[in-house]
Amino acid sequence: HFPVEHIVLSTWENEGREIMRQANELGVHVVLNQEPAYPGQSNINLQIISSRSGVEKAKELGAEYVLKTRTDQRICAPDVAHFLYNVTEAFPARGGNGTQRKRIVGVSLNTFIYRMYGLSDMVIYGHVDDMIRFWCAPLDERIFSKEFIEGTGKSLRRFAEWRICEVYLTTEFLKKVGHKPQWSLVDSWRAFSNHFCVIGKEQIDLFWPK
Repeated sequence: HFPVEHIVLSTWENEGREIMRQANELGVHVVLNQEPAYPGQSNINLQIISSRSGVEKAKELGAEYVLKTRTDQRICAPDVAHFLYNVTEAFPARGGNGTQRKRIVGVSLNTFIYRMYGLSDMVIYGHVDDMIRFWCAPLDERIFSKEFIEGTGKSLRRFAEWRICEVYLTTEFLKKVGHKPQWSLVDSWRAFSNHFCVIGKEQIDLFWPK
């Protein structure tokens, strides 16, 4: 489904030579990363490091747009590259400080209308400059107890206000493009309407065995 696009696998130095060999045989560009001392809540720091270096490699290869995915998911629909590009063309980014090139496109899977500023980080598409800004969030060095996480999970508002995982990434990006979160549903929906697009996972036929 992606016959002419560069494919980048951003992984870890300890993955092993066999994975490297298989990826190279498929024509995949492999980026090796060193794991941080602290992985962060739900491995958020691992995701930031691997995604950032993968997007930077894509820019080095000359990519103007980047689709960030997971290795345990499969996009089965054809012409997804054209579809996502057309989404960004049909819905220009608005508001902020005018530095955002295109909207960031996410998927409905794990994006919730009542979780403020919580764009799903599983599949994200956008202009390479915007994607670099999205994934250049500082590493999250905060440590949360199990009791805290379980208590926070009982309220979508509390979860959002503590900026865990998806909310952390989204709000860091919003600040860079000039939208200061006001921590209200109205403002969250305004941020989505100006800076992001959310497509149904069915539109790209996204398969995830989990």
